[in-house]
Amino acid sequence: VKEVLKARPQERYDDRHEALAAEIEREVNEWVSSHLSKDNEWFMNDYHYSRLVRELTGIKMMAVEKFEYWREGPAGHMRNNILSARMEHVFRRREVQLMNELRQFAETSGL
Repeated sequence: VKEVLKARPQERYDDRHEALAAEIEREVNEWVSSHLSKDNEWFMNDYHYSRLVRELTGIKMMAVEKFEYWREGPAGHMRNNILSARMEHVFRRREVQLMNELRQFAETSGL
């Protein structure tokens, strides 16, 4: 993070990385809270439990991806608005970006 902030004095000044971490934490806590209200029977259901584990894995990946997306620093609108973007939105945007890069690589290398 220190290396990234060296090249982004405005983001260092306004502590955007700290705000981003707090926003990711808020989103994760929102997800956790939505499950805390469920009774024990809900968790005993194999389908629910399996879905919960998949969601938890997905939440972790999306949280890391949102921070990485900021760190990699795509300039422009998305980086400026990353705090208000939901983790899922950033994750899907990154998936599309990676697929486009893969297609472009395949086309230029003749695959």
